[in-house]
Amino acid sequence: MSLIFILLFSFINISPAQEDKFFRNFSLGQYLYKQKQYQKAISRFDKALQANTKQDKVLLWRAMTYLALKKYSKAEEDLMALISEGYENEKIYYLFGMVVLKQQKYMWAMRSFKRCLFFNQNNQRARFYLAYTLMKIEEYENSRKLLEKILESSQTDKEIQKKARLLFALCNYRLKKLSQARKQLFSLNQTQKTRSLDKMLNLIYKRELGLKHGWGANIRIDAGMDSNPSMNTDGIIYEQADQKAALVNDISLHLWWNPNNSISAELSFLRSSYFSPWDDVTNQITGSFSKTAMFAGTSWRHIYLEEGDYRLWEIGYNFSLVALDGGDGIPLEDSIFLFSERHSLQAGWKKVVSSDVSHAFVLSPNYTTFRDIDRNGFGITLMEQSNYFFNKKQNKIFNSINLGFQDAKWAAWKNLFAGFWLGTSFIGPYKTDLVFSISGNFKYFLETDDVFAGGADNSWGLEDGKERIDFDFGAGILLSRDLDSKKRFKLQLKLQYSNNWSTAAYFNYDRFITMLGIQGRLSL
Repeated sequence: MSLIFILLFSFINISPAQEDKFFRNFSLGQYLYKQKQYQKAISRFDKALQANTKQDKVLLWRAMTYLALKKYSKAEEDLMALISEGYENEKIYYLFGMVVLKQQKYMWAMRSFKRCLFFNQNNQRARFYLAYTLMKIEEYENSRKLLEKILESSQTDKEIQKKARLLFALCNYRLKKLSQARKQLFSLNQTQKTRSLDKMLNLIYKRELGLKHGWGANIRIDAGMDSNPSMNTDGIIYEQADQKAALVNDISLHLWWNPNNSISAELSFLRSSYFSPWDDVTNQITGSFSKTAMFAGTSWRHIYLEEGDYRLWEIGYNFSLVALDGGDGIPLEDSIFLFSERHSLQAGWKKVVSSDVSHAFVLSPNYTTFRDIDRNGFGITLMEQSNYFFNKKQNKIFNSINLGFQDAKWAAWKNLFAGFWLGTSFIGPYKTDLVFSISGNFKYFLETDDVFAGGADNSWGLEDGKERIDFDFGAGILLSRDLDSKKRFKLQLKLQYSNNWSTAAYFNYDRFITMLGIQGRLSL
C-alpha cells in the first residue's frame, strides 16, 4: 500500500510530507471557517496551497472565506482562477454570482446565477438571487416570474420563501400593481411585523389614496356664455320669457394644507360675474346672477388595514357662505339680495378595494341660515361615491348618489331630495382628457299643497292642490389638456346642458353653458 502512495505522490510531484502538510492545513482552515475565525482560516488555506497549488477545493473554500470577510475582489480572483482552469459546477457559479452581486456587477451576477441553474434547476437560492439581480436592473416582470416559481415550489426553505414574498411585493410595487403589493406586505406584516414593512405600507397607501403632505393652491379662470333663463315679472306669477344670453366669468382659488396623513384643511373662494342687461320695458328678470362664495373645511382621518384592504374613517367640519349680487338688473334690490351661511358636520367611511376600485359613504348633518329667514333650517345628506379605473388608469368611471331631507322655517320650502352623478373619463387624441357626465336631481316639497290651499298667495304658479316637484337633468363634456410637462397648467373647455322641469312654472327652463378656462397648480 505504501508503495502505491509513493508512486502516486511521485506522479503529481507531491511528497508524503507535503501531502500531510496540505491535509493538515486544509482541514484546520475548514474548521476555523466554521468557527468564523476567517482571518486564521485564510492563513491555513494559503499554507495548504503552498503545498499543492492545484487543489480546486482550497480555492473554493478560500473564496468563501474572502466573501465572509467582505474582500470581494480577492474572492473574485480565486473563483475566476477556478473557472479559467475549467472547473465549472453549481457551487462555483453560485459563489461567483454572490461575489459580483456584492460588487454591484449585476450583468455578471445575472449570468452566473443563470449558469448555476443550468447545473441544478432546483437551486431556489440561485433563482431568488437571480430574481433580485433582475430587479436591480429594472426587469421587474422577469423577476416576478422567477419569484412565482419559488413561491410555488415545495422545495424552497422557509428563509428563501420569506425573502421571496417580500421581493415579490416590491416587484408588484415597481410595476404599479399597488393593491397586490399592499396585500402581500400586509400578510407579511402579520407574521413578522417590522418598521420597514410599516414604512412600505405607508408609502403604498399614500400613493393609492393620493395623500400629499405640505400645502398647495389651485387657481382657475373661466370665461364663456350662459343661455341665461329669464322670467317676466309683470304679473303676480312669474312666467318664462325669451332668453337673452349672458356673458359669464368665473375666478376661483382653492388652498389646501396637509401637515400629515391624519389632518387636512382647505379654503376656497369663487367669484362668478354675469353680464346681461335688464329690460325696463318688460321687467324681465334673469335667472343667472353674479355671486361670491367661500368654503372652509377641516377634517381628521384614521387609516387602517383590514384583510389587506384600506379603510378610512374621516370626520370634519365645513363652513360655507354664498352671496348673490343686487344692484343693476335686479329691481328693488340695491344690495345683496340672497345670503346663505351653512355649517356642516361630516362623518365618512371609505374602502379602498384596490388601487383601481374604491367606495365611500358620507353622512352630513347641517344647519343653514338665509337673509330670507323663511328658508332657515336643519338638513341631513347621505352620499355614496365610487371610483373604478381600467386599462392601466387610462379610463375611469366615477359616480355619486345622494339623498336627504331639508327642513325650513316656512313649510313650503321643506323638501326631500335625491340625486345622482355619473361620469367617465379617458385619454383622447393629443393627450387630451375627455370627461362625459350625466346627472339628475329630484326634489319633493312636502307641504306646498297645504301652504297654498284656499287661495293663498301662490307666486310659484302651482295648480290648486298640487305639490311642487322639481327634476333637473344635466349632461356635460369637459375637455382638458396639460400645457407643460410638469402638469402645472391646464387648458379646459366645458360644455354643459341642463333641463329643469317643475310643477311650478317659475322653475321650468332649459340652460346651456359654454366655458373656456385655464387652471394653474402650485404645491410644496
